[in-house]
Amino acid sequence: MESCEERILDLGEFRAAFSTRSDGNMSTVQGFKENQLAFFDRRGIDRHRVRILQPWHSPNAAIISGNTGDQLQLLKIAPIIDTDLHLYYDGYDALLTFNQSLVLGVISADCVPVLFWEQKSGLFGVAHVGLLGILNRMLTHVASILEQKSVSLGRVNYLLGPGLRGRHYDLNVSGLWTAILPQVKTRAPWVFDRCCSQNGKLLFDMHDAIVSELRAYGSTADLIQTCDISTADAESPFYSHYAWKHYGRERGNFLSLLYVRD
Repeated sequence: MESCEERILDLGEFRAAFSTRSDGNMSTVQGFKENQLAFFDRRGIDRHRVRILQPWHSPNAAIISGNTGDQLQLLKIAPIIDTDLHLYYDGYDALLTFNQSLVLGVISADCVPVLFWEQKSGLFGVAHVGLLGILNRMLTHVASILEQKSVSLGRVNYLLGPGLRGRHYDLNVSGLWTAILPQVKTRAPWVFDRCCSQNGKLLFDMHDAIVSELRAYGSTADLIQTCDISTADAESPFYSHYAWKHYGRERGNFLSLLYVRD
């Protein structure tokens, strides 16, 4: 695939766009909306068409419908792992639609922005997938929604954008991992098979785990594209909370967009 460092990727009838640190912090929570609007303007994207997913590490998904994209249906599942994170049970970390007049976006830093689309039905969506999303099998939940909407899973394309790769993600220094470890041992012990023990570190590659989940419900390798860059790489143009904590890099979030080509 083309490098995820490119600002815009052509994906057949669809396009993906990624902001970088040069575009500024895209976090809505921290009040950087002006950076988002400037990014849309530079890319020639009508800001009124954009619907942005603000992640909550939730296992839930939502569908946007209506001619103006103003109707939202929340589709909940019972999580495998319980936490006290804000809006974990009532938020959503996957957003999909059949309305091709819209532009869907997802905010992230180290978790993986997953973009997906199926050209025949016109379905497309974005998801924010981190450790909890993987443990809760959130993309399997999304796949079940697609089947209910008569979308053929064998034709769904996936693009896994920039995220923290296994060479940086040491679960042993993760406060979240420490907090949920007792649950993981009993409810999701399979994740240990996805970890690599190395020099006292427990390394976990989210991209590889996501690909394994996609392949488990029938997606084929030719439908899955991944970005090899890690957000914490020294040369990475993307924001990374890991790099902020460990290397003193500026803190922030970047934005991934998916939309139909004009």
